[in-house]
Amino acid sequence: MAGTVAVGIGQFVASLGAQASSPIIAVGDAAIGLTPPPVKNFAISTFGSDDKTALLTGILILLALYAALIGILGTRRLAYGLAGLAAFVGIGLAAAATRPNAGAGYLVPTLVAAVASVITMVLLLRSIPGGGPEAAGGGRGAAGAAGGAAGGSKSPGARSGGARSGGSRPPRK
Repeated sequence: MAGTVAVGIGQFVASLGAQASSPIIAVGDAAIGLTPPPVKNFAISTFGSDDKTALLTGILILLALYAALIGILGTRRLAYGLAGLAAFVGIGLAAAATRPNAGAGYLVPTLVAAVASVITMVLLLRSIPGGGPEAAGGGRGAAGAAGGAAGGSKSPGARSGGARSGGSRPPRK
C-alpha cells in the first residue's frame, strides 16, 4: 500500500510541475538510457510503438512486487521496511537527478512521495493487531514503546498490548 501511495503522490506532484520529473518516467528514461542497443532494438521490434508502454508496465509490475516484499519485511521489523523504502527512494532520486535538463525541482516528486510512503508504512504497520512490528518501538513493539517510555516496570517476558499469546519470544540478536 505504501508503494501505491508513493507512486500516486509522486505522479500528482510531478503533474504540478515538470511531467518528466515523475519518478516512474524518470526511472523509465534512465532504464532506456542504460539499456544496450541490441536490447533496445529487440524491444522496439517486439513492441513497436508501444515499447515505452511495455517498459513502464514492466517497471510498475516490478515496483508492485518490490513494494509487497518490503511490506512483508516491514511486518517483521519496521527498520527492514524503511530500508527497503530508502533503496526505492535512492533509485528514484538518482534517476530524476540524471535526467537531461534536470534541476532541483526534479527531486521534489520523489522526496514528497518518500515522505508519504514512510508515513503510510508506519501507520499501516502500527495498525496491525498486537502492536505491529517490534522495531516500531525500538524492539519492544509499538505499544511496548509507549508503556516503557511512561516508566512502567515490566518483567523481561511481559509484553504491552496483550494481543500475543503463547509466552515470550527469545530476544532478537
